[in-house]
Amino acid sequence: MSTIIVTVTHTPLWVWPLLVFLIVRGLQMTRRREVTTRSLWLPPLIGIVLAVHRLSPDVPTTMIGLLTGIALGSLAVAILRPARHTRRLANGRLELAGDWMSLLLFMVLFGVNYAHGVLEAMAPSLVTTWPVSLGVSLTTGFVMTYLILRSLCHWAVARRYYRTARPPQTARTSPQGRS
Repeated sequence: MSTIIVTVTHTPLWVWPLLVFLIVRGLQMTRRREVTTRSLWLPPLIGIVLAVHRLSPDVPTTMIGLLTGIALGSLAVAILRPARHTRRLANGRLELAGDWMSLLLFMVLFGVNYAHGVLEAMAPSLVTTWPVSLGVSLTTGFVMTYLILRSLCHWAVARRYYRTARPPQTARTSPQGRS
């Protein structure tokens, strides 16, 4: 029990507001909401900031983990189809269905980063071992791929609307037809 108390008390103070922000943002994403196409990129941006700096310099293990995570993240998006209930509104915004996946992914990414930080402080030699490198890179690859592809799926709904909402272009007249 004292290890947990020592770990929590030695955690940098900025970590706790970050955790609160991720929980609040994740809970907001569980409800149906209207968003702009620009705000679709906030979750992947959060994920990139939280994830990339933890990747190991052990290139083969990191690449295996990242590629496996990317494949699994792509498969999850294909199966879950996160944009299936997304619709374009008349005001130019998108209406997104609520989902719990964002909160789950934020907490997984936070947990992996927190555990990695604790491991770095308490047993630095373990951080560079292949199981840790593989776990961190696999998690990072999965979360980043899921967040980016989900945003792309929502963005595609907006793009489809723009293509179908534009009036057909008229044929240009040739220079001879002008008076």
